[in-house]
Amino acid sequence: MTLHWKLVIDAHDPHAQAAFWAEALGYVVARLETLGAAVQRRVRAAGGAWTLMTDPEGNEFCVQ
Repeated sequence: MTLHWKLVIDAHDPHAQAAFWAEALGYVVARLETLGAAVQRRVRAAGGAWTLMTDPEGNEFCVQ
């Protein structure tokens, strides 16, 4: 059985987004903010703690 799928990433400036994510991987919240990310909220729950952020185009992601 062959599986066919397509991944589409919609970005206003794909090169800027690629540069952001290349820098972002492995960095802490303070560094991500200097790259243009914004903290939306900090979450502490029974399962752990994480920070919900948005990238420069408003896409959400979490950092533990």
